[in-house]
Order: sequence, then structure tokens, then C-alpha cells
Amino acid sequence: MDKVSWAMAGAVVTVSLPPSDAEWASAGTRGLRHIAPTHEGRGPEPLPLPEVEAVSPVQLGAMGSGL
Repeated sequence: MDKVSWAMAGAVVTVSLPPSDAEWASAGTRGLRHIAPTHEGRGPEPLPLPEVEAVSPVQLGAMGSGL
């Protein structure tokens, strides 16, 4: 089995490839190439939920019944 490893951000990723006669795998692990990440990190934080006034179960039930 062919193995290839990448080191990134302090972690090592190892992929094992079984032998194959597939045309795309004819170069073995030499046929693999590194693809740069499109982004790193978490991105922007979502907007906070709006503050709403607390509603009691009785008020909530009255709103649903049309009273």
C-alpha cells in the first residue's frame, strides 16, 4: 500500500492508497497534488439574536386562539 503524508498546522495527515490499475492512479502518490486551502479560521461571528420581551404560556396561547 502506498502512503503519502502532509504536515499542516501542527498536524500530520496520512493517506493510504491501495494498489490499483485505474488509469488516474497510474502515477501512484506522485499523481496527487497539494491544493491550498480556500480560507482559514472560523470567519465572521454571526449577528446576535434580537432581544425580545418574555411571553408567558398563557399570553402565547391567547395569541394563537385569536382572543
